[in-house]
Amino acid sequence: LSFTCMLFLFVFIACKNKSKNPEDNIAGSPKELEQKAADLIRIFLDDAISDEGKVDDSTFLSQPHLIKMLYEKNKFIPLWSLKGEWRPLGDSLYNFIVHAQLCGLFPEDYHVKALTDIRTRFFNDSNAKAGRKNVSLWSRAELMLTDAFVEIVKDVKQGRLPQDSITLRKDSILDNKFYQQQFDALQQSGLLAQVIKSLEPKQRGYYLLKAGIQKFLDSADYRSFTFVPAPGKDPVQFRKSLLQRLFQSGFIASDSLQVDSLQLAGAIRKFQQKSGITVDGKAGEGTVRMLNTSDGEKFIRIAISMDKYKMLPEKMPAKYIWVNLPGYNLQLLDGDS
Repeated sequence: LSFTCMLFLFVFIACKNKSKNPEDNIAGSPKELEQKAADLIRIFLDDAISDEGKVDDSTFLSQPHLIKMLYEKNKFIPLWSLKGEWRPLGDSLYNFIVHAQLCGLFPEDYHVKALTDIRTRFFNDSNAKAGRKNVSLWSRAELMLTDAFVEIVKDVKQGRLPQDSITLRKDSILDNKFYQQQFDALQQSGLLAQVIKSLEPKQRGYYLLKAGIQKFLDSADYRSFTFVPAPGKDPVQFRKSLLQRLFQSGFIASDSLQVDSLQLAGAIRKFQQKSGITVDGKAGEGTVRMLNTSDGEKFIRIAISMDKYKMLPEKMPAKYIWVNLPGYNLQLLDGDS
């Protein structure tokens, strides 16, 4: 009897693991693909709910109960694809994820690598010989897109910063009804950009920050650069690191210690001019700080600033003081004045 039970348990585990293998579950037709996908989406969601959001070794859902609710309404039929083809909304959501930085968000938060890998595999299988018939791949992509949509709604509405005691928003918790409303609005309009815009803050400062992101990204450099120590402690090491840093960014033709002072000052001026700081040709504390601030860190600061707008109430008080710490100024706002 114990041997029979163990054999049954082994078969059950093997079958369960087999359902998660993306190399299995090949559909014979587009219609069969849609039906099998619905069945597998249900299985994947049940697995995720019982395993704290984990679908498989590489797929994690942030809110599996909510995602299951969204699919139940549609009888688990795929939401972003149809019979082996992406729906326009599926393409729109994927493109938003890839370019999420334009909204002060981070593509890696929304399964961008896994989704790109799957879509590339489908693209390379244009004749639907294997990849496009793979039910597991379509089902996993479905769930990752829905999970991404849920997270995007939360991040655009409330931001990624943790809520704290000074947060002025009253709707600090978004319930399932709110997510369902956003999903229904998307299905009815078919316009992802319209739904996203309805969730964003209405403050002018937010849109000014957002408007400048494209220009920043066009020139952003995400390479790792030599760290420049504080000037004065070790002059030899400081000069060596400074030359390496300026050379890596293309502001000077060589990082040799034989570079003369005029060439070095000229390179520093080029960097200062590009960085929008005082141009004096001297590597003072402010210039060194800018040299050690990567574009990746700058983008994080932009994202944090945008998130702070999301922590403000929907409607500001009739009279309040707006303090600009970096600009060393404040404004008293009274109505429109």
